[in-house]
Parts: sequence; C-alpha cells; structure tokens
Amino acid sequence: MQEQKIALEIRNELGDQQGRGIALFGPGVTAWRMGTYQQAMDYYQQSLALWRGLGERGLNAMGLLDVSLGRPRTASARYREANSIWLSLHDEQNRAMAVSNEGLLSASEGQTGKAEELFRDALAIYESCKTGLASPMLCRTWATWLRMPGSTRKHSSCMRGR
Repeated sequence: MQEQKIALEIRNELGDQQGRGIALFGPGVTAWRMGTYQQAMDYYQQSLALWRGLGERGLNAMGLLDVSLGRPRTASARYREANSIWLSLHDEQNRAMAVSNEGLLSASEGQTGKAEELFRDALAIYESCKTGLASPMLCRTWATWLRMPGSTRKHSSCMRGR
C-alpha cells in the first residue's frame, strides 16, 4: 500500500490525471481485499471521478464491491454505466467485461435466462475484438455459464494455447 501512495504522490506532482486515476485504483483493490469496503469505495470514487471522460476504471470494481456489500441493484447500474462508457470509447474488451460482470450477477441471483443472454452478448463482443485468447475473467464467466442448470454450452477460447 505504501508503494501505491508514493505512486499517487508522484502522479499528483506531475499533474497526470490518468495516472492519478490508476494510482487511486490500486489502493481501492487492496482495501477491498482487506475487507475495508468504505475505504475501497472512497478510492474507487476518487479514481472514477478522474477517469470519467478519460474512460472507465472504477465502475466495474465498484460494482464488484457493491455485490460484496449486498447491493445488487447498484452493482447492476454500475455495470450498465461502464458498458455505456466503454461503448462510447470503442473499447470492446472492457465492454465485454462489464457485460459479463452483469451476467455473473444475474446468475448469482438465479436469473439464468438473463445471465445466459448477457454471457452470449459478452462473448459476441469479445469475439469481435479478434485478439486471440479470452481474458481469465471471461473464462470464469463462461465456466459459470457452463455450470448453469441444463447447460450444454462449450467454448474453446479459454482452451487455446494450453
């Protein structure tokens, strides 16, 4: 955490808004993992304020934090906003991540039809990137999808290169 604070100080001195957003995000992840959710939310909100207009960094993370805090509706709204921002920036990989996070949330709430639709959307978005291997997060999403009742789905993106 000390290294992250030093990075933030350097970014502040340089006036680097994008770097400050990144530097604030790291301590938020650390605070979340340590279970200090309010502190994590504070870091994420500061990071998000800097990233709006530059892109999105904190909305997906804040959504995950909202899930941890038992606020699924707030999490869903954050994922949808992240999707909208990434769409406007033409960043399909991060957009796929936002959609898959909402799919995971739907699956965890037993909304399998909605989850499947969101997972299909995330997969289609990701495949439009044509970047090769799927990200580990999307592989976890598909693994969840495959375990859903009645699932006969298969996807090889997570297997290539192994």
